[in-house]
Amino acid sequence: MKMNKSARAIKEDAIIAPENRVAEYREKRNFTQKKLADLTGIDPTILNRIESRQRNISGVELIELSRVLKAPTYELLPVANAAPLPEFYDDVRMTAAIIAVLEAYDKHRTKPEPQDVADLVSFLYQRSVTKRLSVKDVRELANSHVKASKNGMKSDSN
Repeated sequence: MKMNKSARAIKEDAIIAPENRVAEYREKRNFTQKKLADLTGIDPTILNRIESRQRNISGVELIELSRVLKAPTYELLPVANAAPLPEFYDDVRMTAAIIAVLEAYDKHRTKPEPQDVADLVSFLYQRSVTKRLSVKDVRELANSHVKASKNGMKSDSN
């Protein structure tokens, strides 16, 4: 996925809580840690620490792991896909919004302006706080907004 500089900066700053399902998905794909590290460009020591839950996952690492493992990012997130995020999960909520926006633009093969990314991330974050949305809900809302903007229509704000 080719990203503009602003989108990459947003993703590099994002941190996910340490619970993850990376090892489970790696084993499903019959990858060793070394092979997964080689395919993602993540240092093997860092990958080991991520899998053993001794280190958080950055947004960039999550996207690469998702791509190589062919697993949706929300499946690798630490919270149940369909459950509303607890109030204290602000970092996860923000990361979910960032990743949902970037995935939606990628899915719809749309090159966003940096301000459009920032505006949609802000909207999704606020909506996830006020409506207590699940990660899945955030992703669906991001997709509907990007699809509507690509088609030149105003999307439903749920």
